[in-house]
Amino acid sequence: MSAWVRHLEWKREQILAQHREGMSLDRLCAVYEVPPDVLRACLARWEPEVTSEAG
Repeated sequence: MSAWVRHLEWKREQILAQHREGMSLDRLCAVYEVPPDVLRACLARWEPEVTSEAG
C-alpha cells in the first residue's frame, strides 16, 4: 500500500461523505493533498458505484 493510500485510509468515511455531498475530485485532492489519480483509485475501491456514476 502506497504512502498516499495510507494517508487517505484513516479519513475514508469523511472523504466518502464529502464526495457523496458533491465535493469535486479536484477540491478533495487539494484538501487531502493527494494526486487525483490516487484519490480516484481509492474512491473506486471504496465505493465503485459512486465513481462510476461520477464518470
